[in-house]
Amino acid sequence: MSSSSNFSTDHHSKWEDTGRCDCSANFYEVLKIEWTTHNMGNVGRAAWNVFRVGLFCTGLAPLAVLGAAAMRAKDYTHEALHLFVHCRNCGRDMDVTCELLSSGKKMRWGHYGNHLYRRSSKEFEPRLSYNKIKEIYDGMWDKYNLVFKNCFNWAKDFYGKICNLN
Repeated sequence: MSSSSNFSTDHHSKWEDTGRCDCSANFYEVLKIEWTTHNMGNVGRAAWNVFRVGLFCTGLAPLAVLGAAAMRAKDYTHEALHLFVHCRNCGRDMDVTCELLSSGKKMRWGHYGNHLYRRSSKEFEPRLSYNKIKEIYDGMWDKYNLVFKNCFNWAKDFYGKICNLN
């Protein structure tokens, strides 16, 4: 599990590193999942502008137009999934965030303190096995593409797979 950060989103959405208990993951169960949208700040806007200029300069203007439409719809945001995890052994409640960054997929113990809005949320009864969720996460794609395989597409895919377990 990664401890690296997505600096822009971490800063603007107030990342809270909550850690985890020392018990075996076999005791972990997922109570709830939230799909949330976060602010990327001006860094996301600047990165998009540099990328767009590069596309125009290389003759890939049609891709820049498609990308502009995608980014306009998203307004420079980042999508992430927040899992609420409970340890049956020690009773500790923990947070895990799963997301796709340009560097690949990340699963970190903690959560974003702020979000722009919650796209969807689901509580699980019976609770889901953390190990099963981790197995699905491990099988998820991890190659980022701004237009076709971005954080929104990844979050939608992962959220759907988890919610269909019940």
